[in-house]
This record gives sequence, structure tokens and C-alpha cells, in this order.
Amino acid sequence: MKLSHTIKYTLNGLVQRIRPLTEHSSPGYTVNVDEGSIILLFCITSVEEYHVLKRLAKDFRSKSGNLNFVVFATKPELITENEDTTFSVYSIDDFSYLGIPKAALKKWLGNNKFDILLSFADSECVFCNKLINLINADFKVGKYNERKIRQYDLTIAFDTSDYFKQFDHYIYYLKNLNINI
Repeated sequence: MKLSHTIKYTLNGLVQRIRPLTEHSSPGYTVNVDEGSIILLFCITSVEEYHVLKRLAKDFRSKSGNLNFVVFATKPELITENEDTTFSVYSIDDFSYLGIPKAALKKWLGNNKFDILLSFADSECVFCNKLINLINADFKVGKYNERKIRQYDLTIAFDTSDYFKQFDHYIYYLKNLNINI
């Protein structure tokens, strides 16, 4: 890992301990999984995970048509190319030393609003957590983690890392809980 990346992770880890991420608040309407815009967020730690996600994207779209994908790579060298527009891909290089999004990420965050965010992020990466916090989504769902419970509106405990099983659980609970946000 480059020295600059180590410094960024260290600084932002300390900042997050001193000033935790804000709690997400909901706007006040019913969640509609079938008609709403949904963003799937993945935090990858290997090149293989990225290639698996590229293959799985078509299968995810067959389950629900209005999906957007964002991938956060824990190391910039994991993403060598993003030849298609299936994913919006970001890494630590898209943040400043103080954890402020740089121009391209800031533009993407400003131009996109989603009804539901489904997070598949398992890692404790401070930048991935910051990205989850910055994405403009009315309702945020993620895997249960005691440290990140305030970051989501709904957390679900899983014992699997299979993306399809997690996706099916998320959709099942969103459809059956009749959630008003």
C-alpha cells in the first residue's frame, strides 16, 4: 500500500472515532421496491471480486430492472479498467487526505438520488462507510454490524457472503415489512 493511502486511512480512522458518521434520517413515505430506484453498493478487496460482480450484474438486473451499481475498491490498484458503464467505481484516490470527496465523486454524489441503498459492504473500510453515508438515498439497508448500526435504516443479520442470498433477503424484508420511511 502506498504511503499516501496509509496516511489517508489513518487520518480518517481517527477522525471517524472523534466525529462519528451522522445517523441517517428518513424522508417519510412508503418504500416501494418494485418502482423505486435502487443502488447496490459493494466494497471489494480483490480483483477476482470485481470480475465476479461484472458477471453477476446481468443476473441482478434480471431480478429487478431499476438497479444501479457502485463499487468501492479498498485499494486503487484493484481496478485496472472500467470499460463498461455497469458500475460506478471509486477508491481511496477519490477522497482527499481529510476524507473529502474529490471532483468526480462529488459530481456523481450530487447528480444521483436513490430511493433505496442496499449495501453489500462487509469490510470496516472508513472510506466505504463514508461513501455509504454520502450517497443520497431515502432508505439504507445493510448487513448487521454493531459498529455501523446507525448508518442504516434497516440492518439484517446474515451468515453468508453470497450476494444473491443477501439480495433476496433484502428484497424479501423490504417487500414484507411494509416500511414507511
